[in-house]
Amino acid sequence: MKQIDSSTATIDNTFTEGDPTTPEAATQVTADWLNVLQAELIKIVKMAGITPDQTSADKNQIAKALAVHVAGLDFYSDTGTANTYTLAVTGSGEAANTQPPAYFDGMRVRFFPGNNNTGASTAKVGTLTAKDIKIGAGAGTNPTAGVISAGNMIQLVFDAANDCFKIVNPKIDNDVVSLVQNGYKKEANGFIIQWGYVASIAVDTRQAVTFPITFPNAIFVAVANYVSTGTFEDHGESYGVNSLTVSGMNIENNYITPTQVEKSYPATWIAIGW
Repeated sequence: MKQIDSSTATIDNTFTEGDPTTPEAATQVTADWLNVLQAELIKIVKMAGITPDQTSADKNQIAKALAVHVAGLDFYSDTGTANTYTLAVTGSGEAANTQPPAYFDGMRVRFFPGNNNTGASTAKVGTLTAKDIKIGAGAGTNPTAGVISAGNMIQLVFDAANDCFKIVNPKIDNDVVSLVQNGYKKEANGFIIQWGYVASIAVDTRQAVTFPITFPNAIFVAVANYVSTGTFEDHGESYGVNSLTVSGMNIENNYITPTQVEKSYPATWIAIGW
């Protein structure tokens, strides 16, 4: 934006009405200054996707444009890869958004990630340098795998004191769920529940089970049970767990009633830890 700089402007580039008793001339408004002012205002309107009204019927276009910018100027498109999120301005031509000239404290960034993260990650806005993405207060911690989920909106805020982006509402964004037959749910506070299915366990044998993910700290409890084949029977099998670790366990089929027919059954299991 250009300040008035005609020969009759004040030394600090402001307007004056002049004073005929001095005499001091009034500031001359030049075509150059008016054209710059018009171009700046037209850019605001066009960036919002609004066509300037040459009929003068719509005298609210700047206000409409500002509403669009306030609501959406922090939205970018991700063109990067997993863990390296490269954010480009949206729109094209005159309607293209403009990136900030530098990162600033409280700067918001929203985008739909193209890839899941697998650990420590960065975000780069336009031509600015890449910055670490963190969770929590102060210097923060790196997001664990899956915190940034492909196709799910994520919002970042720049923390100037720590020179990094922080994930907004990490308690929500940090919940990771794998909704499959052998799956898990990992919450932001570290709580993990995992589940699974084993097709068949022979009588008096143990079946090794590897958890979908390893519990990073500890496992609290694990249980297993057989799945009936559909007919009502007196079962002599007792399913339990053995050799429990943070990465897996054994499920054993103990035949404890000799008067019953020995059978192999499928098993389901649940494990809880953090």
